[in-house]
Amino acid sequence: SLSGAVDRPEVKDALERKGGELVAILMGRSAGQPPNLDGWKRVAAEKGNAAAGERLFFHSKGPQCSVCHRVNGRGGFVGPDLSTIGNSLNRDKLIESILEPGREIAPMFVHWKIRTKKGDVVDGRVVDEDISPSGYVILIDAQGKQTKVKNSDIDERQASKLSIMPEKLAERLTRQDFRDLLEFLSGLK
Repeated sequence: SLSGAVDRPEVKDALERKGGELVAILMGRSAGQPPNLDGWKRVAAEKGNAAAGERLFFHSKGPQCSVCHRVNGRGGFVGPDLSTIGNSLNRDKLIESILEPGREIAPMFVHWKIRTKKGDVVDGRVVDEDISPSGYVILIDAQGKQTKVKNSDIDERQASKLSIMPEKLAERLTRQDFRDLLEFLSGLK
């Protein structure tokens, strides 16, 4: 919640005096985070707090997981519903999915870029489509905004190899935040 105030001089000065991993992240500096997947797996070997992870998942100033993902009827529709993710992915796969979201993308969550004949670019995942010549495609972007494009207006349509989920999400989390978020997700069954 401090991220919105970090530009205020008095807040910045107080954070500079405080120091620590969270302050480094807020100030946009390296926080000594693990350099690779194996390092994050070692961090995640320690148990987190599921309740704190749930708060983080839904917090508007946190990593904003709930903008795209839904848990038990709460959250967005851009990415997969995670209500039972603990049944289908073990901790290592969850860690990989958070750190390298583009490694495995289910076909229904592929990110598309559409360029219209007017030159506009619309991107997101397909939520509805009528493939007839007079039909349309509806895309939803990372913020949850839906855009409808007529098939007759499409100049080019291309699937992206990248996930809509941010690639460097862990850089915005402390080690404890990461543990807590992982504990919350792995407990969803």
